[in-house]
Amino acid sequence: MIMSKRGAGIRFPPPLIFVGWGVLGWSGQRLMGLEAWTLPAAAALAVAGVLFLTGVVLVASAIRQFREAETPPEPWKPTTAITDRGPYARTRNPMYLGMACIHLAVAIGSQDTGILLGLIAAVLTIDRLVVRREEAYLLDRFGEPYSMYRANVPRWL
Repeated sequence: MIMSKRGAGIRFPPPLIFVGWGVLGWSGQRLMGLEAWTLPAAAALAVAGVLFLTGVVLVASAIRQFREAETPPEPWKPTTAITDRGPYARTRNPMYLGMACIHLAVAIGSQDTGILLGLIAAVLTIDRLVVRREEAYLLDRFGEPYSMYRANVPRWL
C-alpha cells in the first residue's frame, strides 16, 4: 500500500461514502419495490433520535479531540499526533462510528431497508478503503506508540 507523506491517501471524504451508499440504498429500495418496515412510528422515531444524537455527539467530540491535539481531522491531511482521549480512549474510529449511528438513525426513522443495506455497504467500504489505509499510515508514521494504542483500543467497539 503506497502511503503519501501528505496523509493516508484517502480519496473520498468518508461522510460522502455514507451519504452515497445511503442514496444508493434509498434508490434501490424504490427500484426493487421493497416494502417499508412496519414499526410503530413513535418507536422508530425515538430510536432514530437517540441514534442520531449519539452519532452527532461522537463525531463532534472526536473532532474536538483532534482540535485539542492540534492535528487535522481530515484523513487526507498529514496527522501530527495520536489522539487517544475522549471517545478515542474507547474506539479508534469514533467519527466513523458516529457516522454509522447517524446513517442507522436515518434508516430506522424512515423505516427503509435500502438505506439499512446501504449502511452495511458503507461500513465495509470505510473499513476496507479508509480505516485500513489510515491504520497503515499511522503505524508507519508513529510506529510503536501507535502499535500500543492499537493493541489497547478496539477498532470499532
